Amino acid sequence: MRLTIPTRLALVSIAGCLCLAAGCQSGAPGEGDQAERVILVSYDGVGADLAWRWVVDGVATEPDGLATMAREGFSVRRLRMADPTLTAVNHAVLATGRMPAETGVVSNSFRPSGSALGARVNGFDAVPEVPTLWSAARAEGLRVGSLLWPAGAGGIGREAADFGLRWPLRPAAASEILALDPENAGTTGELPSADGVQTLAWPLVIEFGDGAEPASVEALLALVDGNPDGKPRWDTVGIRGPGSDDWTLHGERDWFDLSLELRMPDDLGRNRWAAWSKIIHIDPLRGTLRLYRGAVWRTIAWPEDFENRLTEAIGPWPGAPDDHRLEDWWLDAADGIDLDVYIEQIERLDRWIDAAAGWVTANEDFRLLLTYHPGPDEYQHTSLIVEEDQWAWSPGRALAAAEGLKRVGRSVDRSLAGLWSLLDEDSDVLVAISDHGHLPIHDEVRPNIALAEVGLVTVEEGSRGRPWVAPSSPMVSVSSGSAAH
Repeated sequence: MRLTIPTRLALVSIAGCLCLAAGCQSGAPGEGDQAERVILVSYDGVGADLAWRWVVDGVATEPDGLATMAREGFSVRRLRMADPTLTAVNHAVLATGRMPAETGVVSNSFRPSGSALGARVNGFDAVPEVPTLWSAARAEGLRVGSLLWPAGAGGIGREAADFGLRWPLRPAAASEILALDPENAGTTGELPSADGVQTLAWPLVIEFGDGAEPASVEALLALVDGNPDGKPRWDTVGIRGPGSDDWTLHGERDWFDLSLELRMPDDLGRNRWAAWSKIIHIDPLRGTLRLYRGAVWRTIAWPEDFENRLTEAIGPWPGAPDDHRLEDWWLDAADGIDLDVYIEQIERLDRWIDAAAGWVTANEDFRLLLTYHPGPDEYQHTSLIVEEDQWAWSPGRALAAAEGLKRVGRSVDRSLAGLWSLLDEDSDVLVAISDHGHLPIHDEVRPNIALAEVGLVTVEEGSRGRPWVAPSSPMVSVSSGSAAH
C-alpha cells in the first residue's frame, strides 16, 4: 500500500538555505503526490549564494548531481533561516517547522531554562519539545532512519528514529603528527629493502588511558627501498598493524587504516576501531618520515545489531576532518596537516556517509531516511579566507582556500548523484537542504571576560591554568558560535 508522505515533509522542504528536490516527477510536487521512499539530506553550511555559484561556475558537473536537480527537479532561489543561524538550531527547525522558542533548541550548546548556571545541553542531541518529522512519520506507521541528523533524531523510544547513526563525541586516542628520524630507528628482518638500503623500523604505540582493554596497542612502521632499480633511496613505508603478522606497503601521500579491537570504559564489550592515517613525507636520502596518525574512532549506532552489521559492511567511522591540525598549518606550513590532507578527510567522510546510505537503502526497510554531511561547514569554519583583516589571510592562502571550497563542492555534487542513484526515479524522492551559510569572521567577543572585569562574573583557575567561570559565580554568559545567552 502506498502511503502519502506526512504533510510535515512539505514544511521541511521549504525551510532551508538550499532546497532541491528530485523524483516522482519533474518540476514542483503536486497536491497528494506520494512516494515510496524519501531521502532527506542536509549539507551543513551551504548557503544559497554558494550553492548557486557551484551550479553557475561549473563546479557541479555530475550528470545527476546539483545542477541537474536544480534544472529538472523542484528548487528555490533562497530560503530564510531561524536566528541564531547555528546547525543544531536550524536542524530542529527543519525537522519541526517551528521556531527555536518552540523547539527549545536555542543554540549548539545552551543552558536549559531554570537549570543550574553550570548546566549545559548539547543542541545536537537535544530532542525538540514539539513533534518532529520522524515522530510524525512513526506515528503514521512509517519506518524512519537517521544517519547523523542533528537535533534529537537519536533520542530515546518514540522520540527517536527506528535506526541510525550517532555522531561520536570522543575518540579513543587523539590524532598525532609523528616525525621519525633514522637516529632513533631500529630495524627488522621481516621486510627486506632493495639496493643495499637498510630497513629502518619504529614502533608506533597508541595509548588509550585508564580502564581501556587493552590500555595500549603497538604497530610497527618500516621504511625501505621498495624499488630495485639500482638507485638506493627510501621510498616505501611498510605497516604491520596491531596484532597482525601481515605487512601492507605504501608510498608518500598514501592513506592507510590502523584497525584494532578495543573496549573503552563506557563500552559493554570490545568494538572495532580504526585510525585513518597518512604518510605525509618521506625523505629519500636522509630516511626521515613524517606521518599523520589519525584519531582512533568507532561507529556508534542504534540498535546494536544495526551498528554491528553496518560496521562489518563499510568499516568504522573515519572521523571528522581535523580542524585544529589544519589551523596549525595555516599559521605555519611546517606544522599540522595541509589543505589537501584536510579536504581528503572531508571527501573520505562524505564517501563513508554515502556508503552508509547505500547500505541502508539495500538492506533496511524505510520510508524516510534523514542523512547529514558536515563537510562544507567544517571547511568554511577553518578556511573561509576572503578578506585581508582575517587571521590567516594572504593572497596565496585566499586563493588556495577558494580552490579548496570548489573541491568541497564537487564532493557534495558527487554525494547527491550517488544518493539519487540509490532511488527509483518513478517512485522515490530525494530532497537536499542546508541550514545556513557563512560570513568571514574578523574579531572574537568573550562576554564572560567583559563581565568579570566589572565584577559580575567570578573567575577561577581551571585546568591547564586557563581561567574558568567559578561554580559560585552569580552570573555566566553561555556562548556557542554566533550566539550567547
